[in-house]
Amino acid sequence: MAGYLRHVDLSLHRATWISRGEVAQYFVERSAGLAQVIDHLAAMPQVPAAQPLSRWARTALRLCNCVRLNPLVDYSLLARAHAALRDIADYLDEAAAPTDGRIYPLSYQLRLACFELYDVLCRSDLDRCGMPEHLHQNPILDHRVRPMRSIIGEGWPG
Repeated sequence: MAGYLRHVDLSLHRATWISRGEVAQYFVERSAGLAQVIDHLAAMPQVPAAQPLSRWARTALRLCNCVRLNPLVDYSLLARAHAALRDIADYLDEAAAPTDGRIYPLSYQLRLACFELYDVLCRSDLDRCGMPEHLHQNPILDHRVRPMRSIIGEGWPG
């Protein structure tokens, strides 16, 4: 999930003044459409609102994730990601309109959700999802970025 959020964030950052439909289509073609991911997050068990994890709890979760193949994530961390992706999807629904300055507050909310997830992942997971391919990436990065399908897997979301 953190890799997908980073992918969307980097793509939105480089999407200035192209049509919103092109951005939405890029997500569908290169990774997963926003609607699919939003539906996937909505299908997850809903947890009651809780206090944010303490620093000690985040550290314990990160240490746990260092020895696990599939990282553990507190479901309460996904609520901000779900809300941010929903807002971005609503923004991109106006397919013919060009992207404008309203994209930056949306991208900021997404970045905050991404950092919350990054805080509980171990270093190897962060390295894996830290440099995903993105919209209008610099060709110099072609050998350093990872295709989204290698980060999120073929069956995700599903």
